Amino acid sequence: MNSVEDHYATLLAPIYVWMCGGIEVALSQGEREIQQAGLDPDGAGRLAIDLGSGFGRHAIPLARRGYRVIAVDSSSHLLDRLKDAAHDLPIEPVQSDLMTFLSGFEGRTDLILCMGDTLTHLQSLRHVDQLIEDASATLNEDGALVLSFRDYTHPEESVDRFISVRCDPQRSMTCFLEYSSDHVTVYDIIHESGLESSPRVSSYRKLRLAPDAIEQRLIDVGFIVRMSRDKTGMTMVVALKVPGRQTRRRRDTKQNPRQTNSLSIEKQTIDLDRPLFAVLRERLFTM
Repeated sequence: MNSVEDHYATLLAPIYVWMCGGIEVALSQGEREIQQAGLDPDGAGRLAIDLGSGFGRHAIPLARRGYRVIAVDSSSHLLDRLKDAAHDLPIEPVQSDLMTFLSGFEGRTDLILCMGDTLTHLQSLRHVDQLIEDASATLNEDGALVLSFRDYTHPEESVDRFISVRCDPQRSMTCFLEYSSDHVTVYDIIHESGLESSPRVSSYRKLRLAPDAIEQRLIDVGFIVRMSRDKTGMTMVVALKVPGRQTRRRRDTKQNPRQTNSLSIEKQTIDLDRPLFAVLRERLFTM
């Protein structure tokens, strides 16, 4: 089994744009996901950090909205593709481990993204907790953290563990999933048409993250949280940092009835049809 970095370097990175349907298809999907998150269409003057940016699926749509984007990824190949596609957009590519970058970042930012299942690439739940805490410490007082990840908590069974990713006359890609208690091992199988050699196979581990547990951890750190899930099994989490909100742990409401009101405020639904920062400003005057 390979590390995430080795798996991408030896197998996925050179075909990742193809795997996503091509650069234009991927950027269009990234723009739709940015819209789903409820981010302002005008990001002028705001700084965003895209953790696990890859070739710019979300960094480029953000930059087109006016955000200055720091795009962080461990793959030099994918960052080179980002540079080719970004042209003169205000994007700064940084090759780094995302945990190392975020913990060492000395400035403040308005927005942090960790999307496209990147969160499941972390080594352990402890690392997920650390990323959430580092994000909270790095965000401005009216900033936001946007996560998306696949829910692997309910194991696929039998032939459903085989997933056809993409197939065209030149290449086919299939994944196979093998579940353990805390992880799912992903076997990526690539077959190039016209070649007599055997298919290329590589495997790596992903975390099995429970969406409810991620939501509660964000609430504990002091965020207002909104979660949604699409038909492909991807969970999107938008977490708004509230000025003055103290870190708060969930308590037994039977022992402390007053806690019920504060938790109900923290779990309010955010209007999907309104820009995130406008929603946040309104909430600050109504809470």
